[in-house]
Amino acid sequence: MAPSIITITGPRGAMMIGAVTYLFFIITFLFPRTWLLYVASVMIGAGAAAIWTGQGNYLTLNSDAETISRNSGVFWAMLQCSLFFGNLFVFIKFQGKTHIDLETRNVVFGALTAVCVVGMVFLMMLRPARRTPVLDDVKSEIVPV
Repeated sequence: MAPSIITITGPRGAMMIGAVTYLFFIITFLFPRTWLLYVASVMIGAGAAAIWTGQGNYLTLNSDAETISRNSGVFWAMLQCSLFFGNLFVFIKFQGKTHIDLETRNVVFGALTAVCVVGMVFLMMLRPARRTPVLDDVKSEIVPV
């Protein structure tokens, strides 16, 4: 489904659709219901496909042979930093707790929701794709038959 979504919405639209599913998944932890968690899990599965495929497509369209390694490295570094800082925040908030109370849960998931919304704002500010996709970057010579 993800390539079809990208074809219809473009890579930025696909990333936004995926981000909305991530936001919905995070918000469900503020209102814990078993059925809601299952619904959100299915939605984030589809959203993850859209966001990751959209990111790869956007990265490809805005890079060339000289910049793809650098751009991929920056993307990877940002991903690793988000994992580190998110887990550091949760570690600090859960420090010394044997039970996660309502207030702590609301603070953690409220902060994660806010970070997700800020990320969505940055997604909306991404520039349009710099170039259109090319099926074959190598110029082929037409050989008469």
